[in-house]
Amino acid sequence: MSFAAPFTGSWTPCRTLSADLAGHRGDGVLTDLQKAFATRNSTLWVVGLVLAGYAVLEAVEAVGLWRGRRWAEYLTLVATAILLVPEIYELSRRITATRIIALIINVAVVVYLLIAKRLFGLRGGGRALAAEREHDNGWGSVERVFPGAPAVQGRNDEGTDS
Repeated sequence: MSFAAPFTGSWTPCRTLSADLAGHRGDGVLTDLQKAFATRNSTLWVVGLVLAGYAVLEAVEAVGLWRGRRWAEYLTLVATAILLVPEIYELSRRITATRIIALIINVAVVVYLLIAKRLFGLRGGGRALAAEREHDNGWGSVERVFPGAPAVQGRNDEGTDS
């Protein structure tokens, strides 16, 4: 018995809904659901293990970013770049505007991570990032934000007592 069988009765809106969901070339929602329910048990285990591995990767990444670790920024790049693989695969199967836009957005995110986080030595690498963070800490950074404000008495530009 087909998954769409309950929707193919004599009532016209149900037949139309069934045809819309099934798609004109057999690639609609109902076809995908039929494939999902027909999947072998071993395939489900593999998919589950891959998803569990990705969840562990994301958890480790989250803890590393929370603690401000540099390796976590690299892990973020890897986790984001991994998602490009299924998108490229889907584009190889069928090219649509949505898939192209999604790929462009994700490539832009990867490029942004490379440049903004100064990964792999770009824009001076980790040393330049540490110098930028050091420059943005202390009273000097507060005074640079409010240039018209009077200087804090007894403090130099590094934020230590003079």
